[in-house]
Amino acid sequence: MRTRDIPSLEELDAALTDRLEALCEELFVHGERRGNSFYIGGLDGGAGRRMEINCSRGPKRGLWKDFVSDEAGRPLKLIAASRFGGDYKKAWRWAMQWLGWLDGAPDAAPRYDDEALKRRAAELSEKAAKEREATRRRAVALWNGAPMLAPGDPAWRYLAARGIDLARLQPQPRALRYLEQCYHAESDGYFPAMVALVVGEGGTQLGVHRTYLQPGRDDRLREHTAKLSYGPVDGGCIPLWRGLNGRNFFEPGADPSELGSAEGIEDGLSVALMRPEWRVASCMAVGFLGNVPLKGALGGNDLVWLGQNDPAEHPKFPGKPHPVHAALERQFQRLAERHIGVRKALPPEAFKDWNDLLQGKPRPGAAMAVGGIGDDRRDR
Repeated sequence: MRTRDIPSLEELDAALTDRLEALCEELFVHGERRGNSFYIGGLDGGAGRRMEINCSRGPKRGLWKDFVSDEAGRPLKLIAASRFGGDYKKAWRWAMQWLGWLDGAPDAAPRYDDEALKRRAAELSEKAAKEREATRRRAVALWNGAPMLAPGDPAWRYLAARGIDLARLQPQPRALRYLEQCYHAESDGYFPAMVALVVGEGGTQLGVHRTYLQPGRDDRLREHTAKLSYGPVDGGCIPLWRGLNGRNFFEPGADPSELGSAEGIEDGLSVALMRPEWRVASCMAVGFLGNVPLKGALGGNDLVWLGQNDPAEHPKFPGKPHPVHAALERQFQRLAERHIGVRKALPPEAFKDWNDLLQGKPRPGAAMAVGGIGDDRRDR
C-alpha cells in the first residue's frame, strides 16, 4: 500500500475530534460532562476537575488542558499521554484501530502499509520514549525512597479504618510503602501518601500509584484528587498478595491458585483477607484492565475480575447506561484478544464493593444477603 494512504496527523486528529464525546467516555470512565466541557482529575482518569477537554462545536473543540501542569494538546496527544505514557507510536495504532481504520476493526477502511505506519509513528515517538523513561525513573525513585508500611503510620491507619488489618497478611504486601511528604501537583502542596509500586511484564518497575491522605485523619484526601498514578503505568498492575505459597507473580511455572484483579487497592486487600489462598493484584483503573501483565502468572487459568456492583444507569443522564459497563466489556474483549480468559466475581448485591463487604457495611436500604466471595456471580 502507498505511504500517502496513511492519514496525516491533522486528518487523524480531525477524525478523533469528530467523535470526541465517545473518545472521552472510552478513555475516562470517571469523567464528568458539564456543558461544553468534559472534566477529569488527571491523565490517570480519576474523578475531579484538574483537566478540561473542550467538547464545544467551535474551533476549540478537542483542545484539552491540565490546569496543574499546564500540559495541553489535541486528541492524539491525549491518547498518548493518558494511555501510553506519551508513546505516540502506540497511540497512533490505538487511534487507527478505534476509528476502524486498521485491518480487522469494525467498518475497516482500506488497509494501510504497516511498515510505513511504523516509520511514521517512530518519527513521533523517539522524543516521547526518552521522556517516558525519565518519568519512569523518577517515579521508581520515589517508591525506592519510601519506607515500608509500619503499624501506626498514617497509611497503615488509613487501611485499618477500612477494616484492612495488614497484620493478618504476612508477609506484608511488599508493593505498598508510605511517604510522609509527597508532592501533590493539583494543590501545589505536600501530603502524606501511600505509595504503591506498579510493575509490568516480568516484574519490570513502571511507576507508582499514590493515595494521598488527610493529615491527622485516617482518611484519603477529600478536597483534591486523592488517587493519582505517576509514570507509564498502562500495561502494569500492583501485586498486592501472593497467596499462601508466597510465590512471586512472575516466577516461571504454573500456579494453581486463583488470581484476581480488583480496580482499587482497598478492594484487592479486602479480598486477600477474605480469601488468603488467592493471589490478588490491582489494575488501578478499569481502563487498564485489558493490559494487565498477568498472562504468564495465570498459567492458562482464567483471570478473576473482582468487580463492584455499579449502578445500571448513568448517575447524571437518566435512561442512559452507566459508562463503566461498556468500558468493562471493551477491557474483557482486549483480554480475549490476548488469549486471557476472564470471569467476573461480584460481592453480594447488598454491598457496593468488596471493602464494604469486609466491613459489613451494606448499602442504605439494601436487603441483606447471606454469602461472600464464595458466591461469585460469574458471567464470562
